[in-house]
Amino acid sequence: MRKKLISLILGLIITASLVIGCNRNAGQPSGTKDDPNQNTSGSATSGERLFPNLPDKTFGGKEYRMYVSDVFGYRAWEDLFVEESGSEPISVAVFNRNEIIKEKYDIKISMVVDEYLKYEQNIATNIKTDEDFADVLVSLGDNICRLYTQDVFYDLRSVPYLDFTMPWWDSGSVEAFTLGGYMPYGISDMTVNDIGVTGAVFFNKVLAVDLKLGDLYRLVKDDEWTFAKMAELGKKAELDINEIGVPDEEDRYGIMGDDGMVYQFFAAGGAKYVTKNAGGMPELSFYTERNVSMIKYFLEDILFDERLTFNGSGAPGTDSLRTDKMFMKDQALFLMRPIKTADQLRGNMESDYGILPLPKYDKSQKDYCCPVQCYGGSVISVPLNIRDLEFAGIVLEALSAESRYTVVPAFYDIVLTKKGTRDDESKEMLDIILASRVYDVAVFYDFANFPNSFIFVTGKQIAYSGIKQTSDVTSFYRERENKLLKALEDLEKTIEEWNS
Repeated sequence: MRKKLISLILGLIITASLVIGCNRNAGQPSGTKDDPNQNTSGSATSGERLFPNLPDKTFGGKEYRMYVSDVFGYRAWEDLFVEESGSEPISVAVFNRNEIIKEKYDIKISMVVDEYLKYEQNIATNIKTDEDFADVLVSLGDNICRLYTQDVFYDLRSVPYLDFTMPWWDSGSVEAFTLGGYMPYGISDMTVNDIGVTGAVFFNKVLAVDLKLGDLYRLVKDDEWTFAKMAELGKKAELDINEIGVPDEEDRYGIMGDDGMVYQFFAAGGAKYVTKNAGGMPELSFYTERNVSMIKYFLEDILFDERLTFNGSGAPGTDSLRTDKMFMKDQALFLMRPIKTADQLRGNMESDYGILPLPKYDKSQKDYCCPVQCYGGSVISVPLNIRDLEFAGIVLEALSAESRYTVVPAFYDIVLTKKGTRDDESKEMLDIILASRVYDVAVFYDFANFPNSFIFVTGKQIAYSGIKQTSDVTSFYRERENKLLKALEDLEKTIEEWNS
């Protein structure tokens, strides 16, 4: 007990220092994962801490059971439960958060992690047999496409004490995932793995200086950071290092990534596969005049330009992280990858790097948009057959609120600190990224496999997908339109069943 108390005190000192150094205020709308010191009206409160509106009660040692999905280490950080504090900022913060909540409510916290297919199977089986097996479900985003039709999730809007107006709930996820008034899952500060799969742009600071590119952060703040500007700057970094005249892995590029860049550019331009109508029901929104023009532009002028852009997808005998390794060796100015890539870069890259939001399509676009991918991220839900709904709601809200002032600042420290030096310039960019997160229901529900198919239009994975390189958006869409309409019809029926 003495060791445990000492560990908790030391951990709280570390966490407090992280909070002091981490004021996430990007001047963006509140309710997203932005400034921990903001209130829900979006105005800064100079360190004022918000507390959840929860009853003052204890539960006599009752166990709060987390059931969690994982595969191949997709969960970048242990952000839900650790046995001991550890040395990394996130594990320290998670340990402290859980100890605080355990003591305040007199509960125990446990976690079971299963491989994602077994996870889905167990949830479906336990719901059918009416087994009370968990208080909260934390699913990989891509579990959702196979679970949502099985009626296994409680409507989070009906769970007592969950307050989605509070800043520890991601308002973007609340809006996107609520269909026909029903919210099967959401995202709160209880987990930071969802932040880790948010799209971003890393840039090589050394190359930016050598090429005299100016202040890239200022481009973002002045709303000059667009697709065209990224391509313009990227072209200045092109270099045929081995002088064979054919772009290969030995050369230097302006932009680097994988097939995911197709979706990153699409979403960054403010587009979605599915939006909602005035009644809160989903409707297709991919095929519009603006979207078609935008897609043709970023495909033909950026992604298909093999001297400007290196796409690491599809080549035999290579691993999916080769672009990260090439970027670490100063072979690209820009790297389009999820935020969690910072974990790789900070420990292995010699040159300094910074982080930027994904660019806007053009200057007329109002907001930056940084998509949250479903692969590897975490979404939170409550199983439909839970016995003690009040208990589940109180602890989930308490953990989410406490995380805002412990775990989220620790995440900032992980992303922004390289070799002991904190990059405060990138901090403002990270604020903007997290306040600009967007979600697309079609991605999480894998609408007629359309989101997956769309990223293959580069032709880099034709052996797997059968899709050749194409920028003919109209033909691509028309071939799949009927299946998309059928998927939309099926989702509408599911929503009606949820609400019945």
